[in-house]
Formats: sequence, structure tokens, C-alpha cells
Amino acid sequence: MKTIADHAERTLLRHANAAMRIDRLRAALAERIDHTLTSHRLRAVLEDDPDRFRIVDAWNARWPEVRATDDHPHAWVVALDRPERIETSGATRLKESVRWVGRSVDGRARLEAGRWWEIVAAEEPTRQALASPAA
Repeated sequence: MKTIADHAERTLLRHANAAMRIDRLRAALAERIDHTLTSHRLRAVLEDDPDRFRIVDAWNARWPEVRATDDHPHAWVVALDRPERIETSGATRLKESVRWVGRSVDGRARLEAGRWWEIVAAEEPTRQALASPAA
């Protein structure tokens, strides 16, 4: 199980976004380490290591990606550890800021989790705007 957690942490820290949906993280890990990995099993592994991972559930019905008919859990995962090397680009600073805020989100608080999700949703277009050359 440590192998799954280790790979999950590396994947999260190397990913362009600060957080990943657990089903997307599972898909990335299943390709490389365990084809039978389920989102539920991955979540259990990550929950066993609360010093390394924060899981924020998207149970709030206002979140556009949550549908009652979905079979897989809509939870977001954040790696709590710092990457070995941090670049000084604006995009990297943005990612680290979003990740840092995610460390302290109380996933049981609807408003707090909803606000954090809005930050996560805005991260990618903001990062792309930072990376594009000025007009």
C-alpha cells in the first residue's frame, strides 16, 4: 500500500494542477502500477496517510461536476508535502498557493469546501493566462 501512496504523492506533486479528482488520480496510477485499483481503494490508502494527503469531498450539490448518478466518488486530493524543487514562475507559485490553501480546508464545511473548489477551478485558466505571452 505504501507503493500506491508513494506514487500518488509523486503524481500529485508533478501534476500541473495543485489538486486532482480522485478518479483521475486513480486512472493515472492504474496505468502504471495497478490495473485493478479502484477509487474506493485508493481513497482508503490515502486516508491511511493523513500527514501526506488531504481529501476534500465534492458533496455540495452546487459543484457542477457532481451528479447523483455518478458511480465514482467526486473527491479532490491534495498532496501536503512540498515538492523537492520549487520553481519561481508565476504558474508554480499559483499551484503552490492553491495547494497550501488546500492543506487547511475543512471538507466538512460546505462553504469552505465550495470556496476552495472555486479556487481549484480557477487555477488552470489562470495558469494558462500566466504562461501565455503578453499581448
